[in-house]
Amino acid sequence: MKESPAGEAGAGPKTLALVSCVKDKLACTSRAIEMYQGFFFQASLRYAASFVPDAIYILSGKYGLLSPDEMIEPYDCNLAQQTQAYRDAWSQRVLVSLNEVSHPRRDRYILLAEPAYRDGLVPHLDHVVVPFAGLSLDQQGLLYREWYGPDDD
Repeated sequence: MKESPAGEAGAGPKTLALVSCVKDKLACTSRAIEMYQGFFFQASLRYAASFVPDAIYILSGKYGLLSPDEMIEPYDCNLAQQTQAYRDAWSQRVLVSLNEVSHPRRDRYILLAEPAYRDGLVPHLDHVVVPFAGLSLDQQGLLYREWYGPDDD
């Protein structure tokens, strides 16, 4: 699903939330929003939605930037465990995709992602919010549980 980039005549800045993928996945082809399982991913989506973004996208270690309705195959690829060359190429691929759906120098980005998923993107995006910068995944999970209740998994 491609959207018109911001920056067209009359269009104001957009807000995009970028949520990273998680390890727990379905074992069959599905929409990206359904592929990723568990409390942490669902809580991240809920938190992203609280910013009332124009769009939410998923950052996949394999596929790059995914729209929630995009059909994907199951995979096992944690970006943090890949080589620097892979992460650099991945970041460039995501930036190309972001240019197709947004205006990186004008729009606002909310990154709910680990450093491996955001470090190659942040220098190329002028307006970035990283709500959990400096917090471990465990600390983020504790906040989510405090805000949204216990993990039902």
